[in-house]
This record gives sequence, C-alpha cells and structure tokens, in this order.
Amino acid sequence: MWGHDCRIGQSSGIGRMFHIPLRWPLFHVQTDDQPPRDAEPFMTAEATPTHANPDRPTARQILGANGGLALAMVMWGGAFPVIEELLVSWDVVLNTCLRMGCGAAVLMMVFLITERGRILKGPVPWGKVFILGTLGFGVNSLVFTAGVANAGGANAAMVAALSPIIGAIAGRLINGEPLRRATMIAAGIAIAGCLVVVFARMREVGEFRGGAVLVLIAISLWTWYSVQAQRWLAGWSQVRIAAFTATAGVFVMLGFAAIGLALGLVGTRTDFSLPSLVMIAYLATTSNGAALVLWSNGVKVLGVSVATLFSNTIPVIAVIISFVIFDRPPLPLELVGGAIVIVGVLYGQISRMRTTA
Repeated sequence: MWGHDCRIGQSSGIGRMFHIPLRWPLFHVQTDDQPPRDAEPFMTAEATPTHANPDRPTARQILGANGGLALAMVMWGGAFPVIEELLVSWDVVLNTCLRMGCGAAVLMMVFLITERGRILKGPVPWGKVFILGTLGFGVNSLVFTAGVANAGGANAAMVAALSPIIGAIAGRLINGEPLRRATMIAAGIAIAGCLVVVFARMREVGEFRGGAVLVLIAISLWTWYSVQAQRWLAGWSQVRIAAFTATAGVFVMLGFAAIGLALGLVGTRTDFSLPSLVMIAYLATTSNGAALVLWSNGVKVLGVSVATLFSNTIPVIAVIISFVIFDRPPLPLELVGGAIVIVGVLYGQISRMRTTA
C-alpha cells in the first residue's frame, strides 16, 4: 500500500532503523487546480476499475473499513472523559499501565482464539515489534494520559481533531503524497483553534500546563505507528499486529513504572473500587482493545490520510459524554476553539474531496 520506497540516508542509522521514505522538498505545495498524484479514492469503491491492481481493496473491504473506523471513533471519543474521571483517583503512570495491560491481555486472547494459538508462526521481527510497541504504545500512552490529565478530557479531544492535518503531513513525509495549499490553510485554521482551546484552559486554571502539547505529541506518535506497523509487519493480521505491539508496549511501560517508583518519580494513588474497575474494563475492551484492531484495518484498507478524517467526530462524542455522564460542561471559549479546529479540518477535507473527485 505504501509504495515509493525511497529511503533517506541508507547509510545512516536513522534510515536503517526506521526505513522512512522521504521526498524533498517537505513543503512542496500543490495547488488545488493541479491533478493530484497517487490520489487515493475517498471512501468509495466506484472508481476501482475491473482491471485494477488485485491488491486494491474490494467494495466490501472499503465498506467494512469505514464502518469499523466509525465505531472506533465512538470508542475513542468516549475514552477521553472516562480517562479524565479515572485520573481523579489514580496516578497517571499506574493507571496507564493497568489500562494498557488489560487491553493487551484482551487483544492477546482474541489473537489466540482467532489464530488458534499460533503465536510464533513464521519469523517475528522482535526488534521492530518492540520499537513499534515502545513509541506507538508505551511512550504514546503515557504522554497521552498526561495530556488528558492536564488539559481535561473534552479539551484534549478538541486538540485531537487535528489528526487529519497530522495525517496529511505524515502522508507527505512517509508516502510522498503532495501537501496541497488547502492543507496548509486548513492547518493554519486548526492550529488557531487549538490556541484558543489552550488559552481557555490557561484562563481557567491560571497557568499553562502543556496538556494540549502532550496530546499533539501523542497523536504524532500514533500516526507514525499506524503507518510503520503496516509497512514493517506486512502480511500479519491486524489482530496479530495490535496484540504483539501492545504487549511489547506494556512491558516497556512496566519498566518505566518500576524505575519511576524506585526513584520516587511516580505516585502511588490507586482506586480499586467497583466503578473504577468497571471503567478500566470498559477501556480495555473498547478503546484499548477492539478500537485498535478496527483502526489498523482502516489504515490498511483506506490509508492513514483517509482514516484520520474520522477523528472529527471525537470532540463531539467526548463533549457529550463529559457533560451527560460526568456533568462536566465545556467552557464557552473551549467550544469556540473546538469549532474553529473542526472548521479548519473540514475545509481541508472538502478541498481534498473536490480534487480527488
């Protein structure tokens, strides 16, 4: 799927480790009236001719990928306020380890059932599995949870709406896709909205805590993982990819937690009450479990640029659940900033749809 394998620095350590194909210049801007290069079909199978590459997805695969991504966004949108609620009584590191550990256990059980226990079928590139697990799950999950703790669930979800912009930039860096003028304009609008959201939180708490920045870092790590997992582990099922990389990430997080506890850098707040355990079980089976498989399949079938478009629904779901279930109404200025972010992202998507039509 991710062709044009032109790797940077074949003799460099970074080039050999990450196999990152890069086309220069990075900020080549393609105008909207120019024909797109290597444009992907936008969630449709009608443009696929009968003589097309047999590796291209079928109409059924495209439909399933779209439905799966929509369900994954519901799960992830609902995760933001639930995580925020858990962090009232949990330490960030300990809660992340427990949530992701339970999620990895669920994924591994699903993998063992669906693939009949063939854990070591064929060669396993353990080095790449642990790199993906470390950055895509270990570091990413810790940074993301810290971001939610400092920004708030609904606030963090509004920042997460920048995913399509980050996906477009990732497509440029990794897949050589052109970075269109509309994307640059959309990025500017969306970033302005993020600044409004950050300002609203600063005015509320009286200081800048960096939660929005941490969420952006986490999104960037997740986008990198989403692309590289399909490249490095090509031929694996999506359940296998999610189970192996999530488990590797959990081992890395446990190592971080052990070191942090030994040095007194990690808190010891825990809460094993029934409501807390129910929320952890919910996250383990949905946002940390099934959603990962649905997302990986969506990226494989549709590509990361299209898959990230679904993230527009996350802020809406997060705000509704925060308000209805946890009685946390968003600040008026946060709503204004979130609306600006969504307007910017929608502008970029509509422009993209017009040029690929």
